[in-house]
Amino acid sequence: MKKSAQRTPRQKYALLAYNANDSAHQKKVGEALIRQQAIYNYSKHEEEALKNAERATTLWRWLFGAFVAIVLIICSTLFLFNRKKRAAGRRIAMMQERYETEKTLLQREMEEMNALLEERQSLLETKEDLMERRDSESPPERRFLLFSEECQGATHKQGLGQTLQICQE
Repeated sequence: MKKSAQRTPRQKYALLAYNANDSAHQKKVGEALIRQQAIYNYSKHEEEALKNAERATTLWRWLFGAFVAIVLIICSTLFLFNRKKRAAGRRIAMMQERYETEKTLLQREMEEMNALLEERQSLLETKEDLMERRDSESPPERRFLLFSEECQGATHKQGLGQTLQICQE
């Protein structure tokens, strides 16, 4: 036991060298392990960042598509609204033109009707005047008037020779 307890300087230095190499080796292995974990963590974070970037790109595409769709809907709605507004304006203009022509025609007809009514009124007044004159005259004059009316009617219907015969009878 003494031998084993006592070591030779060679063994002692060999053991010290082995322990030094072993700790250096362990240190190198530990550092390598830390580097590998860092690389793994970096690639894991890089992979997550890439996935997030893809999600963001997809989201931006969807947002852009939605924006374009909304703009198209608004533009088409405005286009249709303006088209209907112009069509309504044309219909209103046509109706207004028809109204004006109908109004002009009705005014002409009213003027003609008023002229006819005035003419009728004047004829009625003339008739009333003639009837009053006939009623106001005495009976012999009335006979003469009737006689002269018959003669005038005869001249229109027959020749002058026959008129004298009718009037003399």
